[in-house]
Amino acid sequence: MPRRTSGSDLTWAGSGPIGVVRATEIRDAALTLFSNRGFYGTNMEDIAHQVGLSASSLYNHVSSKQSLLAEIMVGTMTELLTDFERVTECGTTPERLRLAMESHVRYHATHQRDVRVGNREVTSLAEPFRSEVIGLRSRYARAWQLLIATGVEEGVF
Repeated sequence: MPRRTSGSDLTWAGSGPIGVVRATEIRDAALTLFSNRGFYGTNMEDIAHQVGLSASSLYNHVSSKQSLLAEIMVGTMTELLTDFERVTECGTTPERLRLAMESHVRYHATHQRDVRVGNREVTSLAEPFRSEVIGLRSRYARAWQLLIATGVEEGVF
């Protein structure tokens, strides 16, 4: 899987289709375990077991449990923000609000594990990941506030 571009040190080992498939399996296993047990209730051995690896082999694919959590949480907020920006690019303010609400609700309904981890595990993130996620959350909240303030200013809300 390609390196993240947000500035973190997260890297996935392996290249080509097999490396991408393995990275996806590892992320999915970590996401399920973090969602069900929490970050501190999950260890690397648990994640490795879920994907049929030894814990030492897992480190050939991911640098740490913290990097997995960061990938999940930054990814969740980035997807939410990207979707918000995409659906609010054009249209009337009420239309943009409706589309933004639909996008937000749809994401939460279809990504329940991601959202659960994102809501519960901010304090489990180490720096610089915690600041990155908090910054993305702030951008998301400001985008909603601006959209609503625009509707109030226009007299349509």
